[in-house]
Amino acid sequence: MTQDAARRALKKWFPFSEEPAPGLPLYALPHAGGGASAYRGWIAELAPAIRVVPVQLPGREGRFGEPLPASLPALAAEAARAVLGHTPDGPFALFGHSMGALVAYELATALAAAGRAPTALVVSGFRAPQLLRDRLGVHLMTDGQLREHLRALGGSQSEILDDAAMLELLAPTIRADYRMCDDYVCGYHPPLELPVSAIGGTNDSRVSAEHLQAWQMVTTGPFRTRRFPGGHFYLRDQRDEVLEFLAEELMGIHR
Repeated sequence: MTQDAARRALKKWFPFSEEPAPGLPLYALPHAGGGASAYRGWIAELAPAIRVVPVQLPGREGRFGEPLPASLPALAAEAARAVLGHTPDGPFALFGHSMGALVAYELATALAAAGRAPTALVVSGFRAPQLLRDRLGVHLMTDGQLREHLRALGGSQSEILDDAAMLELLAPTIRADYRMCDDYVCGYHPPLELPVSAIGGTNDSRVSAEHLQAWQMVTTGPFRTRRFPGGHFYLRDQRDEVLEFLAEELMGIHR
């Protein structure tokens, strides 16, 4: 692959990453059906100490039409190759919300196996990977049922949920992401040796304080958990507090 082709390939994964840029790279992975634009606003707010790098997964936004991932470990393996190409040396951290937390964990284990473990992992709004989860079968829901499920989570803008044509367009990606999570089985991974923080919303009916605390089992390094007021998508209403927490966590590690 030529250098130009390699740059274009990385641009697909990291569409808002401007090189060179100062700060600790923080690769941010989105929720089910979400895209890199979910974190675009974080870039300016955490700069220059932290360089937020929103990750664009296949099948959404600028990668719409690309084949959707076959499985979560396969997706993590692809993402690991992209991260290694984007940051071949030096420290970096990972963040993921909801499905993105599970992807971030699998990505961290893949990178650790390659000898390039992140220096920190922050997971949000998802149960620890070793816990049994309810299989909601969201990918089998009708469009009407899917609309109400997403509305209850508060993760999609009302104009999207109320637009039947838009929902029909986005539904295959959302269903594929949910199917990927439903099919996921946590295999054996050596414990990570890095700081892990697990955060969530106090009113998230599907992710309790105990579910977040269970993330401690994935690492031998320092562990911290914190809950913010709000539901599953608390990080939108508590944006300033969440970003302040991230800055404190990551800069505390890299002082």
